[in-house]
Amino acid sequence: MSLLVHYRCPHCGASREGSSEAGWVRCQHCAAVIGFDFQAWLASPRYAAFLREASKPETMASWATYQRLTTQAAEEGARGLATMEQAADLMLTLLPVSAPDEVSTNPTYRATWRRFLAFSLLQQQVDPSLRALSAALQRRLGALDFRSPLPTLEFAIENLTQQSARLAELEPPDDPDGLSWPVRLRVSLSQFLTAYLPWLSEDAQRVVLERIYGKDALEDTGGADVLGMYLDWSCPACGLASLQARAVTEYTCPGCMFRAPIAHDGASLPELAVRCARCGGPITLGRGERERACSHCQTWHRRMDVTGEVERDFANEVKRQIASKHGLVIDALPRDGTPGLVVTPQTRRALQLTGLARIAAWYGALVPASRVRRLVERTLGPLSPSLLSELEATAREDGHDAARPVFAELAKAFTGRR
Repeated sequence: MSLLVHYRCPHCGASREGSSEAGWVRCQHCAAVIGFDFQAWLASPRYAAFLREASKPETMASWATYQRLTTQAAEEGARGLATMEQAADLMLTLLPVSAPDEVSTNPTYRATWRRFLAFSLLQQQVDPSLRALSAALQRRLGALDFRSPLPTLEFAIENLTQQSARLAELEPPDDPDGLSWPVRLRVSLSQFLTAYLPWLSEDAQRVVLERIYGKDALEDTGGADVLGMYLDWSCPACGLASLQARAVTEYTCPGCMFRAPIAHDGASLPELAVRCARCGGPITLGRGERERACSHCQTWHRRMDVTGEVERDFANEVKRQIASKHGLVIDALPRDGTPGLVVTPQTRRALQLTGLARIAAWYGALVPASRVRRLVERTLGPLSPSLLSELEATAREDGHDAARPVFAELAKAFTGRR
């Protein structure tokens, strides 16, 4: 499934403006903030710059200062707003996703955002209701089950809704974008929830996006899922179907260790032809193109995706810097890849079983057991009790104890246990 969002302004009904490559989405008519697309942020040049800055010693020192200021503001209680404004100003610099990009160029806008953010941060520290709600949310997020995140996110939606209602009761400063509290809540939810989209199943992704933008704003364009945290990859050497994180710098088979380069050609985003949700006009997004305006009514359409290209480029940049520092040379992988262990008709099945046992151990706490089963069946055919026994024996022999819960879950299909 590939989801397309038709952005519409909740204030005036107009379409959004310009490119959302930095994440924030504004209306082209009234300039109101419509929402935040975390996946657009992850693919933006600003995110690339953020990654470079985040690892610098001075950035880490600034975060230490931020923690000191928030602690001091909490100790000062209701008198701590000025101190918390200092912390908020640091956050606006250190964490670009906390407010629209204009805070870096418009001093007046930054000041309104600083006051608004400081008020919210302080109330979470000094107001008993908000402090309890915030603590409950942090506990729930800390126990997030990545195999099934939706219940936790639904809890978060309700929790943040209660926090928003409480903040509105505490005479907050004017909203920096002139938004009502219900609209500000929806924008805040878009900041929070779209960060988790790649972890969700396709159906759960739709549930979350509908909660932010409304059912009429989404379109399933078919095709392969391009929003997941992992993609499926089949090794050309041994035939093992495996999971590969989107941000990896190269594909590596967990069975035979064959390595292959990753092409930067937008292959995960094929050409897509759709109809405009507003006027019905034809729109074609080219290969690798994330968004385009309707040529008739100018409504912007964006497909939700995550490619990992920015993280991949950053990781390669770091590797090159380390190699240069130590006088090493990193050879580029050949286009056809580099063989690992020798694959023969006699060794193929053992390598595949080993790779599947590793996948179950490495990813068992991050993906549903059904995802592992699909990889097993793509590699070795329908899962059966005898095949499951082979996998369990391989995991046991290789010391992959973390695979046991996954195989126990798969065994339920044959034992009838619930």
